[in-house]
Amino acid sequence: MIYANELPNQAVHVYAGEYAANSVEDWHEHACFQLIYAISGLLRVRTRAAVWMLPSTYAVWLPPHTPHRLEMLSDVAARSVFVQPLARADLIPHPQTSQVSPLLRELIIRAATFEAIKPHSMQERVCELILDELRALKQEALYVPLPQEGKLKAVCDVLLDRLHFPWQLADVAQLAGVNERSISRYFRQETGLSFQEWLRRQRLLTALSYLVQGMSVMDTAIAVGYDNASAFATMFKSYMQQTPSEYQAEFKLPL
Repeated sequence: MIYANELPNQAVHVYAGEYAANSVEDWHEHACFQLIYAISGLLRVRTRAAVWMLPSTYAVWLPPHTPHRLEMLSDVAARSVFVQPLARADLIPHPQTSQVSPLLRELIIRAATFEAIKPHSMQERVCELILDELRALKQEALYVPLPQEGKLKAVCDVLLDRLHFPWQLADVAQLAGVNERSISRYFRQETGLSFQEWLRRQRLLTALSYLVQGMSVMDTAIAVGYDNASAFATMFKSYMQQTPSEYQAEFKLPL
């Protein structure tokens, strides 16, 4: 695995990869920072603590030595930006998902063609701009924190298996054998999200994969726990800034 132990010999190295639908890069880690960016297709990234879904305008930023797994939900054209740990003192120290600006996208695509970076060259200036853009990445909501153990993990496993059920906080409290105030507190403490927000995000990420696989908008809505396509579309657009039909049309799959 590239940069599993060694570091890039330059501050920034962009690697281009093409992956077939349903292929996997199993658990691994890198000794440097990494930005994982699918310029086309839909990619799911798992760490031990969270799951991210990456439509083509989003990326995941991972600090050094963060174990992760990549799952291709469609054909994917990916670009990985590997960054030396000391390239900048203020690089983001935690995993996050971020929207990729049009400028950063073009810089990454250009840098993927570089074979060597000479001092004071155009290539070096492009890499400096990439570092500036990486420092400015903003946290987005296309991820779901996952409890790793204990009572809340068992509850979340049930929720993930039955996303179609119209879960309410009282149902989840009953599953856990505690009162509603306690289960609400557990979600805040262990995921940083309210129960309602955790469930919405999980439904959104699951819906993205269903839509890419060609499931109809109505069937997707029902499968992730919505009574009708309108309510589902409202939730979807609040996160994605487009409707489920518009998103699905990008993959040229039947509705």
